[in-house]
Amino acid sequence: MANGSEPLLPKHIGPITSVIQLESELFAVSQAGIQHGHSNRFLIPSFIESDERLQAIDGDKHTLFAVGGSPGVSGFIGTFNRHSQRWERMSLSSDLLYRVILIPDRKRLVTAGADGKVYQTSHPAESRPTFEILYTHTQPVRALAVSPNQQFLASGSLDGLVKVYRLGNGNEPVSIQDHTDKVECVLFSPDSRFIVSGARDGKVRIHTLQGRLLKTYQLRPIRTKSWNYQEQILSLAADDSFSRIIAGSISGQLYKLDPQDSDWIHLQTMDGPIYSLLSTEEQHWIAGTTRLHRFKAD
Repeated sequence: MANGSEPLLPKHIGPITSVIQLESELFAVSQAGIQHGHSNRFLIPSFIESDERLQAIDGDKHTLFAVGGSPGVSGFIGTFNRHSQRWERMSLSSDLLYRVILIPDRKRLVTAGADGKVYQTSHPAESRPTFEILYTHTQPVRALAVSPNQQFLASGSLDGLVKVYRLGNGNEPVSIQDHTDKVECVLFSPDSRFIVSGARDGKVRIHTLQGRLLKTYQLRPIRTKSWNYQEQILSLAADDSFSRIIAGSISGQLYKLDPQDSDWIHLQTMDGPIYSLLSTEEQHWIAGTTRLHRFKAD
């Protein structure tokens, strides 16, 4: 166990690539399926083939939406009715989907994946769901976020770009090219004015929606007796007041960043790469490695 953290769930098979909180319930996604709450129960869609895997989840009190697939073969959206306990599958792409976001006001889902395309789909529960490609990256898209006011979408790609798209107007997105390596995570500030991105160049950057760079946090390279390499950021989360940003890294480090300046401090070391982070309503933080950990960032 990492110092200062509390494991919440048993160890998963493979990394926890997505974690969400719906009211007081936690859902975590890994190759083993979707783990619900503090139990050993896994929701495993019956339609998943042996070479497919789940990658991410979102939803509301009625429905869960899970995406995944198989690289170069399939990309799906799975819809789970929480009342009937039934899964439905919608095939969307011929490549793995990495991320899904529900936009409640628009009754739409936004997904993105290995083919570099950002898709918008109507609610899969509709009798004839439709989809459109909003825009594309030149490499896989592993990061996706919607602004709290549900007006903007941000994506981060292995092409090193962050793109910002205004939902509903059909214009080309704003491209931000300040990172020098693969972008793994993005989030919006609670007031929808700023975008935070983390990448494998070891930097966390804050931009305006128009792409103006405001702050850069350069996280210190990790050095050991046998290894010396640049830190790489895999996950981000922020609290509701935007007074703290937490970054998780490939070496298992947790960092706390101050949005008011460019200072950062090291919080603790976890038991492996930190693939997902979540700020909860209970003023705790959740980190996903191969298990979920709860910690404080005071």
